[in-house]
Amino acid sequence: MDKKELANLEKLKELSESVGGLYLIERQREVVIGIVDNLANSYQDKTHTELITLCAKLSANLSLLQLLSGITQQIQQIKELYKE
Repeated sequence: MDKKELANLEKLKELSESVGGLYLIERQREVVIGIVDNLANSYQDKTHTELITLCAKLSANLSLLQLLSGITQQIQQIKELYKE
C-alpha cells in the first residue's frame, strides 16, 4: 500500500465519521440484520439459487459495513506497519 492509497483511506475515514457516513453505517447494519433474519426464518422455503443470492447479498453488505466501521483501526495498523 502506498501513500496515495493511505490518503484514500483517510478520506474514507472522514466519510464514515460524517453524519452521512454514520447514517450509511446504521443502514448497512439494518440491511445485514434483515438478510440474516430472512435466512434464519425462511431458509427451508428458499430454493438453492435464492439461498446463494441471499448469502451473496449478506457477504457484500458485511464487507461494506466492515470497511466503514473498522476504517480507523485499519489505518492505525497500516501506519504501524510503515513505522516498522
